Amino acid sequence: MPFIETKKYPQANVGNQLQVDYWTGFYSTRPALKQLIKDVWKLQRSIEVFIATLQIWDSEYHIEKKLEEIAFEMQNAKERAMILLHHDAITGTHMLATKEDYESKAFAAYKKFAMSGEKLFKLIA
Repeated sequence: MPFIETKKYPQANVGNQLQVDYWTGFYSTRPALKQLIKDVWKLQRSIEVFIATLQIWDSEYHIEKKLEEIAFEMQNAKERAMILLHHDAITGTHMLATKEDYESKAFAAYKKFAMSGEKLFKLIA
């Protein structure tokens, strides 16, 4: 097997003397953030599929107006969460302060999507 030499040296981001964050941008970098971003988009897609399913069955529930409101909320949340698809968020090649910003945006998006899902379940309960 040939040896491939690269110049991807680990980068150090020193927050203070007690907190040094190393990253390379490879698969093992920031796995928790990557999983959170993946979970945000899985939840978003699940809610969108649920909305589409309820729109098909709307004649039974008579909730068209409410579904439109929730779909609008979902669209707004999705637009705010799009920054999580930036290449730095996905690869992990960002500084500590940026990581914290991505995390706060991801948690906020997850919360918005979860609230929309809760509203949908309340409509049909």
